[in-house]
Amino acid sequence: MDFAAAKALVRERLGMRIDGPAEDSLRGGLDRRMRITGEAYLGAYLERLAKDPDELAALASLLTINETYFYREPLHLRWLTDRLGPRLLAARPDVAPIRILSVGCSSGEEPFSIAMALCERWGRAALDWFSINACDVDPEALERARKGCFRPHSFRALSPALIERWFRRGPDETLCLADEIRGRVHFSHLNLLDWPYPGGLRGQDLIFYRNLSIYFDADTRILVQRRLGELLAPRGCLIVGTAEVLANDLGLLTRCEEDGVWYFARAGTEPATAPTAARTRVTPPAPTARRGARVSGAATRPDSRSSAARRSAISPHDGALERALELVREGRLERALQELLPLAESGSDPVGARPLVLLAWLQLEQGQAQAAGAAAERALGDDPWSAPALTLLGRLARLAGDPDAAIAHARRAVYAQTAFWPAHLLLAETYRDLGNRTLARRAYRSVLQQLDDESAAMEQAGPLPPPLPISDLRALCQFHLARLDAAA
Repeated sequence: MDFAAAKALVRERLGMRIDGPAEDSLRGGLDRRMRITGEAYLGAYLERLAKDPDELAALASLLTINETYFYREPLHLRWLTDRLGPRLLAARPDVAPIRILSVGCSSGEEPFSIAMALCERWGRAALDWFSINACDVDPEALERARKGCFRPHSFRALSPALIERWFRRGPDETLCLADEIRGRVHFSHLNLLDWPYPGGLRGQDLIFYRNLSIYFDADTRILVQRRLGELLAPRGCLIVGTAEVLANDLGLLTRCEEDGVWYFARAGTEPATAPTAARTRVTPPAPTARRGARVSGAATRPDSRSSAARRSAISPHDGALERALELVREGRLERALQELLPLAESGSDPVGARPLVLLAWLQLEQGQAQAAGAAAERALGDDPWSAPALTLLGRLARLAGDPDAAIAHARRAVYAQTAFWPAHLLLAETYRDLGNRTLARRAYRSVLQQLDDESAAMEQAGPLPPPLPISDLRALCQFHLARLDAAA
């Protein structure tokens, strides 16, 4: 009972979803904090936790994967410096700086990366043109951020030239950020569930809210996005991690796409794809001849027994696949990608569709669209009717602003594997993009029907991890379906 109470308290005070592997993290975190605080009984510790914000923050830091480093998801930084920044500077009517907020900043690598990227684009004058604030729930992480000294793992994606330009050697093999950058980022404590937020945070032109909502359930994501939306200036933007776009596409802000970057904006910003009711009926293409495929005459639906045999066939790369899947379950996506990257270099050697599909999914989640497309095409070379590979290509087409191709890939995936709910979900999202409420509602209902049995839904997804826990995915589909029904 006490552990259930601990889960409920963490959900209520931090908004964090505790299930599966997260339960082990919570047990370990509780044990560690009880030893540090000297509490002998869990009930007594929970009473302390409910009253002490600092203790709550200390526990929170043990429940999250503080996987942060400089220039993570650099596509977002390039979009800021090449697209959004110039627009904001051109539209600024006075000398007030453009405001950027990094939410869930951990030890500071994200806001410092933003500051460095701006200086690389406009020189040190950018530090006067832009104001950067950062916040986190973990006081210890904030203290490390203020010191500005980092160990080697924080530099895995940073070029030697940038390291040399902005860092100096510090104690204990650390590298310390130049004072002119470090002093221009302002850090503060913030629990996103504590309302109201400080008034000084209002009026942000851009909020970085990356790799944080993955810890929240559906209700908390809606609550937090609504509150963050109130911090945005008119036409302000909210940017989430590449893997979090679906989970945050809640209809509260306008979803937009530019240069392959998805973000959310307050009213007044053009949506990613203008609704067009006329572009909805797409005939699924006949399968094209690919390496290893035999196609003659009309398209033939794949035999379910041969498809099952292909999925169960032993591959020399199954070991790497299983290791990568375990890393994905632990939330360590980049380690999983490193596990599978040798497959991308194996040339024409047979690899098998399943590991290639997971490789493509990981590359897409890391924003490597071109590499993901190549891996998905190779997967289709091994299995021309791979529903996961077809769905990934459909996701890439949607990302590129080609809804017709997205629908064609998704419908072919459904033709190959009728109950493959990720393809139905892609259809629902794409029809919603196009403003076709009838077909979007039908597709969302199909997804919900297929998600009724959670174990069957996980089995149907194959090597593609669900974008959200099944319960949250159902809630998200119900949310969009209700909005579509209300608009009908």
